[in-house]
Amino acid sequence: MDEGELQVNSLHHQGAKELAPALKPAAYAPDGLVEGLELPGHPFGMAVQWHPEWLTDQPVTRRLFAAFVEVAGKD
Repeated sequence: MDEGELQVNSLHHQGAKELAPALKPAAYAPDGLVEGLELPGHPFGMAVQWHPEWLTDQPVTRRLFAAFVEVAGKD
């Protein structure tokens, strides 16, 4: 997402303790919980642990959704 630090709405009571070997952590909460991860080599192998659907007023969130729509529309 090309951002150094984001303010997100982390509202979960569960988290990923261990990732599969192919997954790479991409974002962390201040307490060390993985907030975002990537699957290298996949066209959109990305997951976030926060709720971007509630943050559509933020430019970074709009870029996330725009990138997903772009990849989803490709053959």
